[in-house]
Amino acid sequence: MRSRSHWLRLKPSCSVDAYLPRLLSLVDPLSRMSALSNVDTFVTHAPLLLRAPSASIETLLMSSLIRTLVTSVLVLSAAPAFPQSQSINGTIRGRVTDPTGAALPGTSVVVKNTDTAYARDLTTDNDGRYLAPNLPLGTYSVTAASSSFAPFSQSGIHVEAGTDDTVDETLHAGVGRH
Repeated sequence: MRSRSHWLRLKPSCSVDAYLPRLLSLVDPLSRMSALSNVDTFVTHAPLLLRAPSASIETLLMSSLIRTLVTSVLVLSAAPAFPQSQSINGTIRGRVTDPTGAALPGTSVVVKNTDTAYARDLTTDNDGRYLAPNLPLGTYSVTAASSSFAPFSQSGIHVEAGTDDTVDETLHAGVGRH
């Protein structure tokens, strides 16, 4: 059987969908189903001659839906990366223990920026953990002190944008030991 081509002149304000009923009326009722599955339409618009590929309406709708879905997934999956790339702070966290590895709750911890003298005073929780979030960028020292234990300090901790540094400290019995 011979393939049919249909010529339609579209007005600039009209869509191809407006002419679909007219196109289907040109095909006899028994072959309308095959016309839906193999539309070969030539569209004349302004000085350009465009040829729409042979495809079913369902295929065109599905490809449009798939493009929209893929674009949405890509945009939404990239969204969590934006806040990370714009972070201008960092975090220092850690755990303070005695030489046997037992947690030291209630230990005083001072996180200090050695460049600006900015300091944050913290206290460890029941597990001996401390957390200093949203620290300005820079180089820090961490000092832990508890009764019956000598204070301990670590320095040269570099906080960069979006970093999360872990600084664990072990305090030893005695006075004045670093």
